[in-house]
Amino acid sequence: YSSAAADVYKRQILFENMSKRPVKLFWISYGKGELKFYARLAPGAIRKQNSYSKNAWLVTDDSDQPLGYFVVKQNDSRAVIPRAAP
Repeated sequence: YSSAAADVYKRQILFENMSKRPVKLFWISYGKGELKFYARLAPGAIRKQNSYSKNAWLVTDDSDQPLGYFVVKQNDSRAVIPRAAP
Protein backbone atom coordinates (compact mmCIF):
# COMPACT_ATOMS: atom_id res chain seq x y z
CA TYR A 1 0.00 0.00 0.00
CA SER A 2 1.05 3.61 -0.41
CA SER A 3 2.84 5.69 2.19
CA ALA A 4 -0.22 7.95 2.30
CA ALA A 5 -2.28 4.98 3.48
CA ALA A 6 0.37 4.14 6.09
CA ASP A 7 0.13 7.69 7.48
CA VAL A 8 -3.45 6.97 8.51
CA TYR A 9 -2.11 4.54 11.11
CA LYS A 10 0.71 6.71 12.47
CA ARG A 11 0.24 7.46 16.13
CA GLN A 12 2.08 9.30 18.87
CA ILE A 13 2.71 7.88 22.33
CA LEU A 14 3.49 10.05 25.32
CA PHE A 15 5.64 7.95 27.67
CA GLU A 16 5.74 9.36 31.22
CA ASN A 17 8.15 7.93 33.78
CA MET A 18 6.53 8.66 37.14
CA SER A 19 8.73 6.13 38.94
CA LYS A 20 11.79 7.02 41.02
CA ARG A 21 14.22 5.18 38.75
CA PRO A 22 15.26 5.28 35.10
CA VAL A 23 13.47 3.03 32.61
CA LYS A 24 14.28 1.91 29.07
CA LEU A 25 11.90 1.76 26.10
CA PHE A 26 12.12 -0.95 23.47
CA TRP A 27 10.02 -1.42 20.34
CA ILE A 28 9.08 -5.08 19.80
CA SER A 29 9.49 -6.00 16.13
CA TYR A 30 6.88 -7.90 14.17
CA GLY A 31 7.45 -11.59 13.49
CA LYS A 32 10.60 -12.44 15.42
CA GLY A 33 9.81 -10.21 18.41
CA GLU A 34 13.28 -8.69 18.45
CA LEU A 35 13.79 -5.70 20.72
CA LYS A 36 15.01 -2.36 19.38
CA PHE A 37 16.18 0.11 22.00
CA TYR A 38 14.69 3.60 21.59
CA ALA A 39 15.25 5.59 24.77
CA ARG A 40 16.19 5.73 28.42
CA LEU A 41 13.89 7.90 30.54
CA ALA A 42 15.12 9.45 33.76
CA PRO A 43 12.73 9.59 36.74
CA GLY A 44 10.01 12.14 35.96
CA ALA A 45 10.95 12.35 32.27
CA ILE A 46 8.47 12.50 29.39
CA ARG A 47 9.07 11.37 25.80
CA LYS A 48 6.93 11.80 22.70
CA GLN A 49 7.41 8.78 20.45
CA ASN A 50 6.05 8.24 16.96
CA SER A 51 4.73 4.74 16.31
CA TYR A 52 1.92 2.91 14.54
CA SER A 53 -1.32 1.44 15.82
CA LYS A 54 -0.90 -2.10 17.16
CA ASN A 55 2.87 -1.67 17.72
CA ALA A 56 4.05 -3.20 21.00
CA TRP A 57 6.55 -1.57 23.35
CA LEU A 58 8.45 -3.04 26.30
CA VAL A 59 9.43 -0.99 29.36
CA THR A 60 12.36 -2.32 31.40
CA ASP A 61 14.55 -1.23 34.27
CA ASP A 62 18.26 -0.53 33.75
CA SER A 63 18.99 -4.26 34.16
CA ASP A 64 16.61 -5.04 31.27
CA GLN A 65 14.08 -6.65 33.61
CA PRO A 66 10.57 -6.18 32.16
CA LEU A 67 8.29 -3.77 33.98
CA GLY A 68 5.42 -3.81 31.51
CA TYR A 69 4.19 -3.76 27.93
CA PHE A 70 2.25 -1.19 25.97
CA VAL A 71 0.29 -1.75 22.75
CA VAL A 72 -0.49 1.34 20.67
CA LYS A 73 -4.20 1.98 20.22
CA GLN A 74 -6.04 3.44 17.22
CA ASN A 75 -5.61 6.95 18.67
CA ASP A 76 -2.64 8.84 20.07
CA SER A 77 -1.85 7.32 23.46
CA ARG A 78 -0.35 7.99 26.86
CA ALA A 79 1.76 5.35 28.62
CA VAL A 80 2.50 6.05 32.28
CA ILE A 81 5.15 4.16 34.23
CA PRO A 82 3.70 4.39 37.76
CA ARG A 83 5.55 5.52 40.89
CA ALA A 84 5.37 2.03 42.33
CA ALA A 85 6.70 0.20 39.28
CA PRO A 86 7.79 -3.29 40.42
